[in-house]
Amino acid sequence: MEMVVGAVSDKGNVKETNQDNFLIKICEDKTGDVGLFVMCDGMGGLSHGEVASSIGVKYFKDWFDSKYETIIGIDNESEIFSLMCGVMECINKKIINYGEQVQAKVGTTISSLLICKNKYYIVHVGDSRVYKIDKKIKQLTEDHTFVAMSVRNKTMTREEAKNNPRKNVLTQCIGVKENIDIYKTFGKIYKNDIFVLCCDGFYNKFEEDELCDEIKKVRSVMDNDILQESAEKFVRKVKERGERDNISLIIVGFDPYEDLISRIKKHIGVGNNMEKRRF
Repeated sequence: MEMVVGAVSDKGNVKETNQDNFLIKICEDKTGDVGLFVMCDGMGGLSHGEVASSIGVKYFKDWFDSKYETIIGIDNESEIFSLMCGVMECINKKIINYGEQVQAKVGTTISSLLICKNKYYIVHVGDSRVYKIDKKIKQLTEDHTFVAMSVRNKTMTREEAKNNPRKNVLTQCIGVKENIDIYKTFGKIYKNDIFVLCCDGFYNKFEEDELCDEIKKVRSVMDNDILQESAEKFVRKVKERGERDNISLIIVGFDPYEDLISRIKKHIGVGNNMEKRRF
């Protein structure tokens, strides 16, 4: 299946800098498109959060570029996770070292989605999210926040969590502690599936049911331009609703009917860190 993508990262209504960062890498192989998608939301004073999130993007990009052939040759999910978690642990050490150099407490969330051979693999730390949308919407990641932990422990309802003043308090992120508990999940992909990666600045003002309904409207005309227009429209809505944080999202869909001529003509050229390569 041919992957189609739309992505936006915006500093939002209030902040002077954008501490979010994302990565999109799509490679064409005889087995089909292989894609890596990473969403990072940096934290720290001055420009430190921006640096932390860029470190996350850089090391996943370098890993994918150097290990692409290894990745497509692996069929065992535990081996895939071992490689992806190794990257997360490396990034964690790099950001800790950076924080020590600048004498500041910095960090980033990382939600990474690998799509290969009609399967998806996710490694994740923090409160950015990955959703999968088919007939309904499902959050594939687990928020590492105080309120999410309280909901899982049944000491708080989901509605209470939405309005709790501690809803943005993280229980873990990348770059703060040496030991991290990485959330992992995987599954099979079907042709009508759509994935959305986003930071909390997006989902704070965009309800899951609304996102699901809006995505369903464009499913029948799936291409890069449509998804890009949708991503830009969604971000405008979030800004109009008064979101104060940076706002970022990636939408990933599939066009199983793309013929060879269209594939050759198509190109991707939007976003912070997007690249499509032919192997």
